[in-house]
Amino acid sequence: MAKSKNHTAHNQNRKDHRNGIHRPKTSRYMVKKGVDPKYLRNLRFVRKANLKAHVKHNMDKRTAILAQISGKNKPAAPTTVIGRVTAAVTHAVDALKHAVTGH
Repeated sequence: MAKSKNHTAHNQNRKDHRNGIHRPKTSRYMVKKGVDPKYLRNLRFVRKANLKAHVKHNMDKRTAILAQISGKNKPAAPTTVIGRVTAAVTHAVDALKHAVTGH
């Protein structure tokens, strides 16, 4: 007489949960082994350029806030304006004015 049962899920759930079901581990940095060297070289240049732009943007924002607090001259209009960023900067300026002047 041939076997009739080919598959069962019995005990599989218990075995899975015995050591816990975990998310797959994520790495902090992308593994670059086997990636095109031309792409990797370009990636280095792009990251350096992005860092320079980020630092320049923060310095421009800082000088604009300080100029607005001191009241000597109006800050230069930013080249790119995003609504939420402008509102955040305005809020920060108002908070700093309040801290400096007291009203």
